[in-house]
Amino acid sequence: MINSSPQPMPTLALLRRARFWPLLWLVPIGTLAGIAGGAVMNAINGWLSPGYFLFFDWIGQSLTLFSIFFFDSSYKITQWINTVLHGMWEGAVFGLLSSVIYTTVVFVVSRGQCPLRVALRGLFRSVALLGLTSFVFGLNAVLLFFLAPSLLHSLGGRSVPLQTNSPMEIYVKDTYVDASIWGIYFGGIIAVIVGCIWFSFDWRKYKSEHSL
Repeated sequence: MINSSPQPMPTLALLRRARFWPLLWLVPIGTLAGIAGGAVMNAINGWLSPGYFLFFDWIGQSLTLFSIFFFDSSYKITQWINTVLHGMWEGAVFGLLSSVIYTTVVFVVSRGQCPLRVALRGLFRSVALLGLTSFVFGLNAVLLFFLAPSLLHSLGGRSVPLQTNSPMEIYVKDTYVDASIWGIYFGGIIAVIVGCIWFSFDWRKYKSEHSL
């Protein structure tokens, strides 16, 4: 008798065996990662340049977006707390949107068969890449600040006024903070795309190792 080659499992059968519930943890985990990342970033930036965030109305009097909180902005510590809370809010929004996109890609590519630990690799790599992008943007802006201030100004960054009584250090810190925030915005898009690509390679490796 000639043994027939194994037939691929029908899509419906694959869906029945899918790890739906474990993979859904990617959304809250990604959201929490965004909250933590936003808090850390604004904690650092708020410490480096507290005056930078006074530009925004939400830091001028109180954090009106979170009506359950009220902090007197006459104290530096409360300004810093407001800055951290705002970072947590933006991080939560970005983390939720990016994790939903990433989870959808994981479901589609793996047909819901991927273990959670494998899917988490791409997610955490994206978070690390996002932090690196923010730092690189800030560092490059500081270099342009000293080497080519006119170029930095043409790119929308900060430049040193011709006459000012403010210390140079303040402008350097403001430049770094401003660019690091833009690094988050642009890097976020890149991080999601790269994270999905990373997952596709991890999934192929996992399938080959487990003969799926």
